[in-house]
Amino acid sequence: MNTPVLKRTALRLALACLLACVVLPANAQVASLKALASGKATNAAPISTDPLGRTTPRATLINFMQAAQHGDTGKAIEFLQIPRQYSGDREKLVQDLQLLLDRTWVGRVTQVSDSPDPSYSPSLPEDQERAGVFNVQGKELELRLVRVDDPNGHVWLIAWSTLSHISDLANEVQAQELGTHMPPFLVQYSLFDLPLWVWMVFVAAIPVALLAGWIAVLIVRAPVWVLRKFQHHAADSITWDTIKPPIVMFATAFVHVVVMSRVQTPLLFRIYYGRVLQTVLIIAAAWLAWDIVSAWTRRTHRRLADPTDRSALSLVLLGHRFLKAGIAVVAIIAALANMGVDLTTALAGVGLGGIVVALAAQKTIENLFGGVSVLSDRVIRVGDYCRIGDKAGTVEDIGLRSTRLRTVERTQVSIPNGALSNMNVENLSLRDKILIQLKLGLRYETTAAQLQVVLAELRAMLYAHPKIETQTARVRLIGFGDNAFSVELFAYVITRDYEQFLGIQEDVLLRITQIVSNAGATFAFPSRTLYVARDSSPDQERVAHTESMMEKWKEQKQVPFPDYPPESIQQMSNTIEYPAPESAVKARTDAAKSGS
Repeated sequence: MNTPVLKRTALRLALACLLACVVLPANAQVASLKALASGKATNAAPISTDPLGRTTPRATLINFMQAAQHGDTGKAIEFLQIPRQYSGDREKLVQDLQLLLDRTWVGRVTQVSDSPDPSYSPSLPEDQERAGVFNVQGKELELRLVRVDDPNGHVWLIAWSTLSHISDLANEVQAQELGTHMPPFLVQYSLFDLPLWVWMVFVAAIPVALLAGWIAVLIVRAPVWVLRKFQHHAADSITWDTIKPPIVMFATAFVHVVVMSRVQTPLLFRIYYGRVLQTVLIIAAAWLAWDIVSAWTRRTHRRLADPTDRSALSLVLLGHRFLKAGIAVVAIIAALANMGVDLTTALAGVGLGGIVVALAAQKTIENLFGGVSVLSDRVIRVGDYCRIGDKAGTVEDIGLRSTRLRTVERTQVSIPNGALSNMNVENLSLRDKILIQLKLGLRYETTAAQLQVVLAELRAMLYAHPKIETQTARVRLIGFGDNAFSVELFAYVITRDYEQFLGIQEDVLLRITQIVSNAGATFAFPSRTLYVARDSSPDQERVAHTESMMEKWKEQKQVPFPDYPPESIQQMSNTIEYPAPESAVKARTDAAKSGS
């Protein structure tokens, strides 16, 4: 909803909703109000079979207005409590009552009782019901309905105590009608039971309201513009541009209501107009809340202590989705309730329906809470390289239902969050160092002196290597295998980058090969071999050199077993050149240092 096209579309929809309350045919109004009159907009119980629909005060009032507005005076009279001895003009009673309802009635149809039984009021007879008042220049007259006996049962009629006093009030209202100052043809002709002059005012009010809405928004924005001249961070123009269209919609609707409140329109039209206008306001409120959530997400992302903290960003995005889903649900429920859809039964069935939905959507709910658990525990974050079950890859998204993983084969794996919360997750991106753990096999032909020299040289190499953690490095003879001496090498490489680790591990392996070769030893083959010829004897010169080195250590009492002394480790630390002097990387690094 951040694109100009969507915003213009929403504004047009709002204006279309305002226009719909007049453009829609009268039968649309009647259908909407029949639902209200029949009790479908509430949880009222089914009532009697009166053919005219006079079974409740609300039904009597609405059905009378419908009959009067459609010019069915004979039917409208049936809703009035007129004494048999009354000799006056009954049609004028209908016209006067319709005029007062359209112009001076103070009340709401939804607040009129929708029960066939009268409600108790100490100021009224027990068979009467109050339905608002008529107010003409400070003069008030109560609109009452009375329950009377009928061959079809009890029916409600507009009480004679009200009808007997409406003539004088109606005369005063007629003298003040705006339509009396209009050209006759605009008053005489109507479309959908609405005079042409009202049509003209309604249509003309739309551009006026829109212009007034924009001006009101500009006036509100003016102090912020002035403040920005002195403080550049005084307002977020992006946020303002985001929320401006729904604010304009609010202002436009308000101005249109003010204009139409000055126009004398029928009561039925006002009811329908009010419903459509409230729907527009619900849309505007939902739109504004939606944009505020989007702006909050952007500002929260910018204000994170660590903008690269993918876990916090994932929580922000999840909250963003939750809030927008909540806004959409609330807006839909509010709009349906405003349009007269009966939600009471639906809400009452939430208990049983909730159980059914919970059982049907068990996995969905499990995945939803699993996603919240994964993000709140900060086990994985977007961008982390992880091993989940038998899959390894980079986390691309943590959604409401699933987590998506991009594997090294460049395929995308979707793992349900419910299953993810129960799986062993190995986050490889959080390693502060990477382990090298090797088992070397030296042939049994290796002499004890050779074996000791190899162990000592391997330890010295690890201690001296600048990329190996000295404190935890170890090389030990751990046993006798089926066909070789077993030597374990354990060392941590000080890096978090896996590509760099592979390069360092390669360097360590090459040095191990060189050390074993220099000692005159060889690696054992991982197989059994039947020799049919005499083995070539080890290099006697190297063997002699190794043994003499061991004798020298013994004479000087410097045999490095079980390990080198701490001071020797200190001296050896970081004495190996890495990368090697002949390395191209080393050459470029030295050239860069000399150039700087």
